[in-house]
Amino acid sequence: MTRIFLIIVMTGLVLLGAGAVLLGAFPPNPVVHPVEKVLHNDAFKGS
Repeated sequence: MTRIFLIIVMTGLVLLGAGAVLLGAFPPNPVVHPVEKVLHNDAFKGS
């Protein structure tokens, strides 16, 4: 019973390690979004 539990835990750790290595070797591409800023009308008033 203990041996099966240890095998499952070690398999999970190996899979997590492999996932970390893959993410480090092939990182996801960043998503670029345009920034839209609203200017209020009082910014266009003359002084």
